[in-house]
Amino acid sequence: MEIKEIIEKISTYGEFFPKEAVEEAIKRKEEIIPELYKILESAIKNGEESDSDDEDYNYTGSVYAMFLLAYFRDKKSFPLISKFILSPPKNDNLFADDLLWDFYPAIIVSVFNADFAFVNSVVENTDNADFTRIVFSEIYAILYLNNEIDRNTLLNAYKSFIKISDTEENLFKLNLLVSAADCYLKELLPDAEKYFTKKFSDKFMQMIAEDDSLKEIKDIFKKTEDEVLKESRDRIVNQKINNVVELLEEWYECYDEESVYDDYDEDEDEDLDYEDDNDYEFDDDEEDVDSVKNSSSKIGRNDPCPCGSGKKYKKCCGS
Repeated sequence: MEIKEIIEKISTYGEFFPKEAVEEAIKRKEEIIPELYKILESAIKNGEESDSDDEDYNYTGSVYAMFLLAYFRDKKSFPLISKFILSPPKNDNLFADDLLWDFYPAIIVSVFNADFAFVNSVVENTDNADFTRIVFSEIYAILYLNNEIDRNTLLNAYKSFIKISDTEENLFKLNLLVSAADCYLKELLPDAEKYFTKKFSDKFMQMIAEDDSLKEIKDIFKKTEDEVLKESRDRIVNQKINNVVELLEEWYECYDEESVYDDYDEDEDEDLDYEDDNDYEFDDDEEDVDSVKNSSSKIGRNDPCPCGSGKKYKKCCGS
């Protein structure tokens, strides 16, 4: 298989997982890496929307590029992948969207070049989107869970991030405190208690904070440290990218055309009772829809959208 054909197959979301192309890319690591760089550079420069007239065409080149570079442990790609995450091109492919949503931290850790100063600058910049800050803060957690940094390094980093975000009401700080619990940083429990019992001015954040988050964190600390760390280490999203063919193939099978693009049933939505919608109405629709888009982290794509529209999240603010 020619390099050009490999690139073509991994760049198109088709009916079948391009297993042969991915396996061939792995075999031809040295030849394929420069091409993977080009994919990401082009995506950053030009965006990811395809020029194809086929309405079923979906571009997936950047997904495979990042997973393969992560599998290769290509540290030279850290700045490039970081740039991609900081300014992600538009891509309406739900396979790419959901997969990257869960695995960005694992990808970036797999190519991490030990530039902690850069990581800190991203996390500490409150102008960055919550999701971006979450991804880069998780670098510390995954490195700790993989025994590459010690507990004090992780604890000191999280303390610093919490201090900087002290006045923030967003999902970055919420995720940080949950992550701290998953790493058994019991010293930060008082910060979680303070954060989750406060009255939020943002109605969306109030809704999230009331969703048993503090109880879940306290329940974690009822277990032993060894139990919690084992559970965290066993989660595939907390591991570096390995067995890339198996991982991508399993996810691909979950996203056949019917399940991804035809599972939205407007009649079903009309039958659902959103009796609490008015509790979370926003005064300024445009402003708060943008807020939901930029700050949402763990809302299910089939959950009701928190903007109060009554539509599923994936068909509203998550689209």
